Amino acid sequence: MPSLPHHAVAARCFLPPVILSIAATVIAWALWRGDPGVTDEHRLIENSQVFFAAVGMALHARHWRQTASRRESPAALYHAILALLLLSVIVRETDIDTIGDPPFWPIGEQVVRITIVGLWLGAAAFVLKGSQALLRHSKAILAAPASRLVVIGIFLYILSRPFDKGLIPIDPSTSQLAEESLQLAACIFFAASGFHRLPARQAAPHPHPQNPTPT
Repeated sequence: MPSLPHHAVAARCFLPPVILSIAATVIAWALWRGDPGVTDEHRLIENSQVFFAAVGMALHARHWRQTASRRESPAALYHAILALLLLSVIVRETDIDTIGDPPFWPIGEQVVRITIVGLWLGAAAFVLKGSQALLRHSKAILAAPASRLVVIGIFLYILSRPFDKGLIPIDPSTSQLAEESLQLAACIFFAASGFHRLPARQAAPHPHPQNPTPT
């Protein structure tokens, strides 16, 4: 089957999240005009961020499970790291300590955060173990649609930081709208990344040198 032209592949990968991000931003602005509190914690916009991040996490976790028997393969490590990244985004946006009354929820948040740190340490150990295979496939990994979509999402998160810190001299409510809208767009790109699996040739296990046949 002939491969699609580069511009067709780019359109198929990037056009849907771009359109959805623009639509989400317009909807968020319209809702904010009627109720500025829609950007508050655990309201619609923040919950939408969590939803899209969860979609991306679930899809990457599914891709990881499909290569779970080859946990040190580039594809398995790749999707495990992206799933863990989006889990971290979910924990950040959920604000577990504010869900209910103390002391249970603040303690629960600390337990979850410690667990996330432990998962990252475990992932780092696997990445270190499979570093040679990752380096061999680094160009393909960086060029993969999922990688580019995640990079765009991270860039949008970075753009939201000045609004989060109040560094932009605008009305606080408008600043919060800009921050949450950019983060919502970022999570849409994160979700879109989950629809792209690393090619099968990056899912092959490490080649191991064969033991010499005893004479």
